[in-house]
Amino acid sequence: MDALALKEIPELFDNMIDSGLFHVFSDDDRQKYVAGLATVLKAGGRLFLMCFSDEEPGTEGPRRVSKEGTARCL
Repeated sequence: MDALALKEIPELFDNMIDSGLFHVFSDDDRQKYVAGLATVLKAGGRLFLMCFSDEEPGTEGPRRVSKEGTARCL
């Protein structure tokens, strides 16, 4: 399934886990992804997001995510 098409899922979830997906999206796709999450996560539900922090040293690997940037999206 396309993670940018979550709005098509007819179910609602209490909890969701993102293990390394959020950080691969462009800024525009992050907004789409978060909007889709909002349609499938129950009110009061929890999103567990595992990603690479911008505080992690080095430049190799996936695009880093800041707390501030994540908070703006969520």
